[in-house]
Amino acid sequence: MSAPILTVGEAAEMLAALDADADAAYLARQIRTFVQRGWLSPAGHRGRGRTAAALLDRRGLAFARMLTTLARFGLSPELMAGAAAALENVADLPIRQEVEPVDWLLDEVAKGRLWYFELLLLGGAESGSVSGGFVRAPKG
Repeated sequence: MSAPILTVGEAAEMLAALDADADAAYLARQIRTFVQRGWLSPAGHRGRGRTAAALLDRRGLAFARMLTTLARFGLSPELMAGAAAALENVADLPIRQEVEPVDWLLDEVAKGRLWYFELLLLGGAESGSVSGGFVRAPKG
């Protein structure tokens, strides 16, 4: 099953529909900034040159949602870069894994299995460092 490919504008519209306080134009600018800073890797581009539209697959859409949410906490650009890198970390992977960890995680979430994104902030929101990644829902 192939996932739809969305432009940043289309992705922003989808994300804005999930949150009554979100503005699609603002989210689109924010997502474009994430792409420009290398925090979000597009699946490809439509067109050529500096104005080519970044295209997002389900991974890009999920990461855009996470990054726009994290940005609301007021993290410095340095900490946002660390948080973006932490999105690649998936704990408790099965030993025999035939797909890339984040794709496996997205399949798990699509099946209704709960996962959490755990981000450890050391030193405050303006300076310091972060570490973290996705962890399974607590048992109990």
